[in-house]
Amino acid sequence: MHKRMKLEDIDDNGSKESREAIALLLAAQSNHRYGTDVEEILSLLTEESSIIDRSDAPDFIIRNASGTIGIEHFEVAADSMIIDGKFQSTLAGASKALYEYNQNIETNKDLEKEYKKFFSAIESSTYYSSIHAFKRNFEKHLKNAGRYKQNLIGNGYKKLFFLIEMLSWNFVGLTAVGNESFDCDINNIPIFQDIVDIIATAIEIDAIILLFNNYPFYDSTVFAFTPQQATYNNIGVEIYEYAGNSEYVESVLRDLPKSGIGLEQFHTPDNYEKEKEAIKDVCKKAFSLIHSRKPCVMDNGFYETLVKSGVIPDRRSHIRKYR
Repeated sequence: MHKRMKLEDIDDNGSKESREAIALLLAAQSNHRYGTDVEEILSLLTEESSIIDRSDAPDFIIRNASGTIGIEHFEVAADSMIIDGKFQSTLAGASKALYEYNQNIETNKDLEKEYKKFFSAIESSTYYSSIHAFKRNFEKHLKNAGRYKQNLIGNGYKKLFFLIEMLSWNFVGLTAVGNESFDCDINNIPIFQDIVDIIATAIEIDAIILLFNNYPFYDSTVFAFTPQQATYNNIGVEIYEYAGNSEYVESVLRDLPKSGIGLEQFHTPDNYEKEKEAIKDVCKKAFSLIHSRKPCVMDNGFYETLVKSGVIPDRRSHIRKYR
């Protein structure tokens, strides 16, 4: 496809091809962009001379004065669940159902079913399940980096980027504490140390672009940096440690409603001790991070308790500034 793409020209029909094209243009055009070299990285997607092609692997080839850049796009959905034996995002089904409903192809019942599945998956997602989803999908694509580069050699290979679309990541109820403290939401997104550590392993990739897509509003936030910058925690923004629930507590909160076991049945002496120790460990970690002045993310209630007890001052800002 030898033509320049525009967002308004793409048929947002929920298909893989349309989602990929939209993600590429959103990343290139986002006004909310962060990272030491973010302008340099994203400029390679928007140079006037660029010609955007479609390819099987990687998904896009961009030719411009800087050379040939391959871009492999994939989604990491915090709401991923096993569908037909594979981890898939329920958002894809919901967006396709919405499109088909608007085209009078599907019924309201079909749309309701897909959205119910979507919201159920979001409610079941946790911080740790989201990180596991990121690691699993990232490593799967990283294994194919050699094949992507091989396919680019005949096109004058210059660079290979990963464009990772972060879907359904839920930050509501969390407060980020650092040089800039803020209530987390889709417009105020923390970058977690766990994500940065995973990206640091991808030394064969030239740049990583994280696109937090506030679908369907086409309002996106982009972080772009190199794996080398990730290795030295020098990505141009603060990196936050998670100081919320332990993985044990999160698994209980996620799985208990599904099990049909009531809290009174769950709170056996053995489980109570595990819970107590897990909560103590979370508090220790949070206090250690705060004492050492390392940026961290915690539950809003815990933050409010620390402020009211005078442990930390309330420095939250309504408008987040990275630079």
